[in-house]
Amino acid sequence: MRSPVFYLVSVLVPLLLTGQFLGTNEVAPQLHEEEIGALPHAGKELLSEELSPCPLESILSHTGKRLDEFVSNVNQITATEVLIHERLDKDGKAKKSQRRKFNYVVLVKETKHGEVTIEEFRNGMPGNFGFPDEMAATGMPALAMVFHSDHRKEFDMTCGDSLTWHNRQVWPIQFRQKKDQPARMCLLKTATREYSVPLMGTAMIDSHSYQIVHLESDLVAPIPEVRLMKEHQVLDYGPVWFERGSMTLWLPREADIVLDSNGKHFHQRHTFTDFRLFAVDYGQQISVPEATLPGTTPSAPNSSPN
Repeated sequence: MRSPVFYLVSVLVPLLLTGQFLGTNEVAPQLHEEEIGALPHAGKELLSEELSPCPLESILSHTGKRLDEFVSNVNQITATEVLIHERLDKDGKAKKSQRRKFNYVVLVKETKHGEVTIEEFRNGMPGNFGFPDEMAATGMPALAMVFHSDHRKEFDMTCGDSLTWHNRQVWPIQFRQKKDQPARMCLLKTATREYSVPLMGTAMIDSHSYQIVHLESDLVAPIPEVRLMKEHQVLDYGPVWFERGSMTLWLPREADIVLDSNGKHFHQRHTFTDFRLFAVDYGQQISVPEATLPGTTPSAPNSSPN
């Protein structure tokens, strides 16, 4: 399966790869000037500043290379995830709120054919384990793969004038699922079938580093068969420095998701901290993670410190 974003996820086969620990992290303390600045936050106002015409093909090429670097350097990332799940009334106000904390694991693998597989686990379990209201909105690491070579041809992409985003010069790139291409980025799973979910959205790409610093997506159209009328996702990315691995990766730090499904309205806010990076030896034996209850700590993968 190629890096899809899942909503209302049914159970997947749990695989936890053994690996070599590369180190903990901090927000990158030693970055080039173009990578320094306040981390973005969803919902802040954009200030328009027209500069040179947008070099779309060059931007897509450089951003694709950044994603190739991410896939090449990452086999497994762990983090602490805090989820605030809100049930909204018809006016968009929270009438019920729940907080969950997860031990979060994401596995990244690229096949010899260039297809990228991304799997997520929370407290050792895949799918919608631990989510309130059985409403799982997962796949946040996969959304940036819109710009990966495995998916880029599936979208029409256009570029707007350069903008100043939190003191950072960025190019806004709009993307929209092509009608003549299968929608592989996002799948919606119910107990009986799967639905492809065409997406559209905007990414803010740093004009110097070509890293994605902010990304928003929406449904191209509602899916009345499952009464999914709205899905709006906002992700903010920040640099994470892994000292032992001697690398900086741009990872989702915060995400806001608004869902209108089955006549109900939900808001989820995800915050990720305490990232750790593992390099995986795929020749080692694959093990199955142990299930744990929310709030407990799963057994560590079979790994050895570098």
